Amino acid sequence: MIPDKDEYPMEQLKCPRCGGRLLDIGTDSPKKVEMETKCPNCNNLVTAVWEPKKE
Repeated sequence: MIPDKDEYPMEQLKCPRCGGRLLDIGTDSPKKVEMETKCPNCNNLVTAVWEPKKE
């Protein structure tokens, strides 16, 4: 079962090349997340990096 978006925090990642919206990621991970994906806006293969905010 997929949880509703309201049940966990989400953050939008931006494309490092064009600045467009790349994807949404759940922000409950305690570690750095790095993924390679194709941007839907500029069609380039980019590496998206998300790091948890330090409190």
